[in-house]
Amino acid sequence: MKTKDRQKAIKKVIKHNTILSVPKVRKAIEGSGGVKSIIAKRCGVTRVGFWKWLQTHPEMHDEIQHAREARIDMAEINMFKLSEEGDFNANKYILDTLGRTRGYGTRTEIDINQKSINVNIELKPEDIEELTEFLETHKK
Repeated sequence: MKTKDRQKAIKKVIKHNTILSVPKVRKAIEGSGGVKSIIAKRCGVTRVGFWKWLQTHPEMHDEIQHAREARIDMAEINMFKLSEEGDFNANKYILDTLGRTRGYGTRTEIDINQKSINVNIELKPEDIEELTEFLETHKK
């Protein structure tokens, strides 16, 4: 690296370390949901600048992750509230994700360690009608 380029790089690091401080970043994390671009904007630096600062402050990664987990918890609470109110989409989402072990869901999961394979297939109402008709006409 040329001396001029090295000096520019050092100035950038000094600038980011001058602008950013642990207390300032902690304040910016509050209510950010752990989204780094939001934190950077609140701190008055670019996302890349914030990322570089984080490389010198690895202890902040846990705090950002904690903020993300809190956002996910809030989303779960809201989803369950909608489910309790009878919201069809919320109930479908919950069954597709959390109810997968009970046979609900639209994804196929294969465990290669098991001898048997369970496959869940999502059918549209018209597919169900067609399948029912087919089964009725081909009964033995």
